[in-house]
Amino acid sequence: MQPKVKFMGVYSTKQRKSPQRSAKPTKEYFFVWQVRDENETFIHVQEIDNTYTPKGKVFAIDQTTLSYFTFEPSILAVPLTRTEEVLKILKPKKPKIEPLPEIPEDFPDLPLIGDAAQSAAELVEAVIRKDFETAVQQLNDPDMRIRALRQIKAIPDKQDIKPVHKHMLRDFAIVLRKKNLPEVALVFAEKTVSLAPKDDHAHFNLARIYYLLSRYRDAIEQIYTALNLPHAPEDEPIYRKLLLRIENEERLHNSIR
Repeated sequence: MQPKVKFMGVYSTKQRKSPQRSAKPTKEYFFVWQVRDENETFIHVQEIDNTYTPKGKVFAIDQTTLSYFTFEPSILAVPLTRTEEVLKILKPKKPKIEPLPEIPEDFPDLPLIGDAAQSAAELVEAVIRKDFETAVQQLNDPDMRIRALRQIKAIPDKQDIKPVHKHMLRDFAIVLRKKNLPEVALVFAEKTVSLAPKDDHAHFNLARIYYLLSRYRDAIEQIYTALNLPHAPEDEPIYRKLLLRIENEERLHNSIR
């Protein structure tokens, strides 16, 4: 079946301004295509300049990344990029990843206790951290980005992850949040809370991500949960400061609607 290509129009993203500059952030523009291949849908983009001339090659992004783009209906520019160029990256290159050794079927299924359990947990964490680091690096490669995101999103569902790994999941959520992937970071923050429901820091970190996603009610609920759990006294002012900011922003948001 021949893949179907649909030109979606011109989209833009805002380029963050430097803290040292007072100028408004500028926009970056992209041609955007939707590509359907059997049961899969891909989004391909190509950066363009202010004259709507391509600045680089076509590359793939996922739906999460597309949500940060803004459709520009007033720009009626049509790309001269050939369909073949849009389609040639349809199948991302698969990175060479060495498979983990399989456990023999006759391996005794015995419970681990004490130092053995700790060593097993540390081994699991070392492997997952390495896989995560590799996937994060691949996010910068247009051909590998979608696959890397899928690998990252699958991490919280791994059966070997235990409550002892809550700090690892927290670290991953912070990395993803700083990479402007709050929806992916949310998966890790929610998993952390499920593993450590009495950890006030876990609830606070989850609240921060809800706030970034404009889920104000959920964020407020998580902060109140954190405040009602035993925690170090020096943390409370930080929690209440964010709570006040979210409540004010929620009121402003509701007044505009």
